[in-house]
Amino acid sequence: MFELSRKMFELNRNPVRQFCAEEIYGLPVDSAVMFSNHKCIYKPRIEKRQRKLLRKLVFLAPFLLPGEVIFHATCGYQSASFVEQILTGFALGPIKRALLVITSKRILHIPATYRLTYRGSISQIMFGDCREIRVGFSGLFVNYKSGRTERFRCINRASRKKIKAILKTVSLEGKADATFERTHICPRCTKLLIKDCYTCPNCGLKFKTRSWAALFSIIFPGGGYFYIRRPLLGIMAAASELLFALLFTVSSIVFIENYAEDPKNLAQAVAICAIAIVYQKLTASLFSCKCIDEFIPKKRRVEVKIEKMNTDRSAPQFEDMLATGWRSI
Repeated sequence: MFELSRKMFELNRNPVRQFCAEEIYGLPVDSAVMFSNHKCIYKPRIEKRQRKLLRKLVFLAPFLLPGEVIFHATCGYQSASFVEQILTGFALGPIKRALLVITSKRILHIPATYRLTYRGSISQIMFGDCREIRVGFSGLFVNYKSGRTERFRCINRASRKKIKAILKTVSLEGKADATFERTHICPRCTKLLIKDCYTCPNCGLKFKTRSWAALFSIIFPGGGYFYIRRPLLGIMAAASELLFALLFTVSSIVFIENYAEDPKNLAQAVAICAIAIVYQKLTASLFSCKCIDEFIPKKRRVEVKIEKMNTDRSAPQFEDMLATGWRSI
C-alpha cells in the first residue's frame, strides 16, 4: 500500500519518468496510478472498481500501442447538441453511453451498452491532437487543434478528480493524427479509419452507412434503431409509431365522416397525430445516423486480425482524407 502511494507521488513529481506496467487481465496497467485516488493514496474500493472495468476491457490488448500503459478507466456519456437533447429526452443515455480509458499516450473512447459491454467500435484522442484538455463540472472537455470542442459528461466526481491529477502529468505535444481530432480505429486490423468512408482502407471491413439508417428509419417503425443494433429503443419507437399511426387513421376516418358537424376539433386531432409520427421518424433518423458516425461493423462479431502487434499504426494518406471529407489541417 505504501509502495503504491510512493510511486504515485513520484509520478506527480517527475511526469517524464518511465511508467512501471504490470499485466492485469492481459492489459498493461500502472497499478500505482490506477488503484490510488487523486491524492496518491491507495484505496481498496478503487482497485475493486477499476478491476471490474478492466474485465470489460479485455478486448483492448491488440489496440494498445507499444509501451502504452493504462492509467484510469471510467464511464460517461458523449455530449449531445441542444437539438439532440430536445428531440430525444430519455433515449440519450443508452445512445451516448461509453467507456473512457486514459493511457500514457491518449484517451480511448469506447461506445458501450447499459451494462458497459463493447459494441465493436473504438476511437482515440491522441494528446498531440489537443490544444487543451480540462475537467469541468460533471465532465471532460477536449479542445482540439482543429478548433472543434468535444464534451464527455456524467463522469463521477472521484473519476473527475483522478483524471485531473493524471492530466497534469501528460504533455499535449508529440504524435498527432492528420485531422487533429478524435479518430476511429478499425476493430479488425486496428488501423485508423477515414471519416465518412464506411469501408476500412486496410482490411476492407464494411461498416453500416447513414443512407441505410435513414431509409430504415423512414420506412419501418423503429427500423433505424434496429439497424444500429439498439433493439430496446427500436421496440419502444415501433410501439409509439404504430400507436400514433392507429390514432391518425381513426382520426382521419372520423374527420371524413363528421366533417360537417365538428371539423375544427377533428382536424386538430389528425394534425397532432401526423406531427407525432413525423417527430418519431425524424428523431429515429437523426440518432441512428449519429450512431453511424461511430463506425458500426456490418458483422455483429469481428475478430481482431493483425500481422504484427501494432508496430505501425500510421494514419491514412492525407489526400485520401481530403477526398472523403476530413478537415483540412
